[in-house]
Amino acid sequence: MNRTRRLAILTVSLLLLAACASGGDESSPATDAPAVTTPAESDDAHGEDDHDHDHDHDHDAGQSGTSPTSQGFTILPATAAFDAGYSGEFAFTVVAEGTETAVTGFEVHHEKSMHLIMVNHELTAYLHLHPEMDADGVWRTPVAFPVDGFWRVVADFVSDGKTVLLGTDVVVGAQPMRMSNFTEEIRTAQSGPYTAVLSGDTAHEGSRPLKVTFTRDGAQITSVNPYLGANAHLVAFSPALEYAHMHPNDGFVDGTMTFTAPALGHDFYKMFLQADFDGEIRLFEFVIEGK
Repeated sequence: MNRTRRLAILTVSLLLLAACASGGDESSPATDAPAVTTPAESDDAHGEDDHDHDHDHDHDAGQSGTSPTSQGFTILPATAAFDAGYSGEFAFTVVAEGTETAVTGFEVHHEKSMHLIMVNHELTAYLHLHPEMDADGVWRTPVAFPVDGFWRVVADFVSDGKTVLLGTDVVVGAQPMRMSNFTEEIRTAQSGPYTAVLSGDTAHEGSRPLKVTFTRDGAQITSVNPYLGANAHLVAFSPALEYAHMHPNDGFVDGTMTFTAPALGHDFYKMFLQADFDGEIRLFEFVIEGK
């Protein structure tokens, strides 16, 4: 693929991101994924005892994922538009900013070299995927979009010792964007027989603890299975689709998980919590107002 076409792909992704932020028109898909490679670097795997913390690269203190380019990296989706009800492959490449060179040196972080977070702009559908990178530096993963519309895609990874969050948008079908207008908090969430209750508040000026307790049929749960290098994963999206990814500070303490929430703005945030109960990953959804 020549340089002109690669630049066209990047332009499509950037235009779609801008259009989604302003409720603009649909964008046409790019058709090919770039496949320029550099020598691969070795993964730096963590031991089993790291599942509660892995703090070396945690980004619990901030939020981002709103730009396709950050810290010298750019995400290029192979396709930026999908048919309605699309189920198939999602592919993308991470390139060095301002070049055509695919980055292939990624470090293992929470048991995976790449965490791909997808959420629709209404914040009602959520996917947490783990693509595999091929020899050309192209990441690929199966995906089945549960709803049509605009989707924010966040690539969450560590490269050369840096935690990087890259965000871009794709569209599924031809539905216009409709941002959810949350007007009240949702502090209790249900997943099958399990109930999760979120307590604590956020603060605009700094980080604050958020606590989660779990019960099953009324009985308190005090342990879960490790999942992706942590006891749980809590992801928050702002109305502007800023992304924050949190992990429990110390696992369970007196039957409670405690997360450190970053400083959040004065708005309602959608939060997605995933944890492993008896070998099954459960998803709990909350809405919390930034104070």
